[in-house]
Amino acid sequence: MKIESKFAFNKKYYVKICAGKQRALKELMYFKDDMKFDLFMKWQWYFKYREALIRVAHPRWYVDIDMGSYDYVPKIEEEITRLKNKIKAAKSKITEWSNKLSEVENNWDKLFAITEDERYHNTINKINEKRFNLKNLEEELKQLESKQ
Repeated sequence: MKIESKFAFNKKYYVKICAGKQRALKELMYFKDDMKFDLFMKWQWYFKYREALIRVAHPRWYVDIDMGSYDYVPKIEEEITRLKNKIKAAKSKITEWSNKLSEVENNWDKLFAITEDERYHNTINKINEKRFNLKNLEEELKQLESKQ
């Protein structure tokens, strides 16, 4: 239940342009859905342009443009691939930070030990935080795969 509520507020946007000689007999002239907000806003001028073209081509027709949004709940397969990609990214970041840390440890030539450096502790905390996030992602993936 937790997973479903997490994605309940994903919004997708659509545009529908209908035109016809009578209001009741309008035909679908243009339809585009499954757009994210930034893409919808970027191309909003184009949708209005398409409406204007239809109005100019058919001045006596009724032309309606309907733009709106709907709540999008992704399919389980999509969520599984998204989580797998996030897990890969988290593992690569953990490896990247660990390699950087080991390189700094090997090349440390300051007067005081590296364990006394504040940046060293911050880096270790960051690696631990990423490992914790990785564990959470893997648990979430197991939950999704068990639902399938």
